[in-house]
Amino acid sequence: YLDMDFPRNWFALSWDQQNSSGARYGVFLAPPTLRAAMIITIYDENAAKTYLRQNNISDSSSATIFELKRLYNWTLEKNANATLYFIENGTMPLFGYSADFSTFVLRDGFVDDQGTRYNWTWTFMTSMNTDIFQVAYHGVEEDYNLTLSSFKSLLNSTRLKPR
Repeated sequence: YLDMDFPRNWFALSWDQQNSSGARYGVFLAPPTLRAAMIITIYDENAAKTYLRQNNISDSSSATIFELKRLYNWTLEKNANATLYFIENGTMPLFGYSADFSTFVLRDGFVDDQGTRYNWTWTFMTSMNTDIFQVAYHGVEEDYNLTLSSFKSLLNSTRLKPR
């Protein structure tokens, strides 16, 4: 689905999940020394229909909100005191389509192995046509800010491959 260039020293992991309800593809990208990462997930047409139906989602904005709520609820299981703060909501281009996005902070949302709490910044975006494209870029607040321009460049240079 995608053609991308990323720094050689970054960690990358791709996956695909295929069954009778469609196919889902993904890639996880992260710099080796910072606590920040980007996850790109693509649902083919059949998997997109299943995702929409199972989660009662009708458009890209509601998909972004659904995933944001799911992430926040998961975070609350780890730290009941985590707080959600919105920074920005809107639309932006994604792989040649329009995507709805939300940038937000989960205050005390990331707890490391030593129990130290950090603010966890996220940008989550969804674009829908017959397929669904979702991108989640996140990191501990300081590392998110340090890598933001790199992740934007990476995202802007990613191209959809013809099928």
